[in-house]
Amino acid sequence: MEYPLKHLQVAPVSPRLTALASGCVEFIDIRARGMCMVRPGGGRVQSGNKLDYSVGLSRLCSVGDMVTLDQPLTTIHAANEADWDAAAAELLSAIKIGRLTDRLPAVYEKY
Repeated sequence: MEYPLKHLQVAPVSPRLTALASGCVEFIDIRARGMCMVRPGGGRVQSGNKLDYSVGLSRLCSVGDMVTLDQPLTTIHAANEADWDAAAAELLSAIKIGRLTDRLPAVYEKY
């Protein structure tokens, strides 16, 4: 979309989530990544729930990225500090930073 700020609301709280350690992003729990935005209104629990289009994530790190301590992992856009804190805690649990740097698997689980 061209000019997203022209069409979308801007979240009042949008600080970056930073890495707590240096290393390689070995794994991101994609389900947890999505679910962390449901409670603050970025997704629906029931079909009648209203979406808050200002809530979401941007500039998320990828598996295989090398990160340093305090380097931004993502920007969390939230309606208030409590929602930001909850999303940040869920995301920090969902992103595994370790020492693995070579030959990351293309598929992590087989269903």
